[in-house]
Amino acid sequence: MPQDKKHFWLPALAVLLLVCGGSPLFFAPFYQAGRPLPCGEPANLEELRRVDLNTATIEQLCTLPGIGEVRAKAILAYRQEHERFACLEEACAVSGISEKTIQGWGSLAYVS
Repeated sequence: MPQDKKHFWLPALAVLLLVCGGSPLFFAPFYQAGRPLPCGEPANLEELRRVDLNTATIEQLCTLPGIGEVRAKAILAYRQEHERFACLEEACAVSGISEKTIQGWGSLAYVS
C-alpha cells in the first residue's frame, strides 16, 4: 500500500471515533434528569397505576394486589347494582374483599 493512502485512513478513523464517541456529549443535555416530562405526563409511575374503582375495567382492577379476574368481575357486578362506590372501604361489601385487601392497595386505588 502506498504511503499516502496509509496516512489518509488514520485521520479519517480518528475523526470517525470523535464523532461517534462524542455524540453522547452532544445529546446529553436533551436527556437531563429533572426535566419535565412532555405532554403533561404524570410525574411518577405510581400515578399511571392508580385505579378508580368507579370507572376501572377488569384489566385495570386486576392490577391491584389481591384482585384477580373473579374479584374484578365481582367489583363490576357491585358497581352495576349500586352504581358507584362512595369510599374505598365500601369495597369490603364485595365478596372476597376484606379490609386487609384494601389496605394492601395503599394509594393505588381511589374512588372518584
